[in-house]
Amino acid sequence: MQLTDDQIQEIEQMAELFFSPEDIAENIEVDPQKFILKIQLKEGPAYKAFRKGWITSDMKLRKSIANAAYNGSSPAQGMLKQLQDKTKALIPNET
Repeated sequence: MQLTDDQIQEIEQMAELFFSPEDIAENIEVDPQKFILKIQLKEGPAYKAFRKGWITSDMKLRKSIANAAYNGSSPAQGMLKQLQDKTKALIPNET
């Protein structure tokens, strides 16, 4: 799948806003099945742009949750603890 620089930038920007791969494919006018397959196979510039955008926004969201938690928000503290537990479960020998 050949993508222009503009399409790659659009993928990244839309992924930052958590648009689905199908919505992104329709917006950049590529075959949704081929685009989704690239995302599922975790390969190519489409996947890299999608992950970069998604992770960039996820980091901002987590920072916001952390700041709210540190400022005493009980719901944010619970969310941050869930994120910690989820990650901790992926680390070998971490208790």
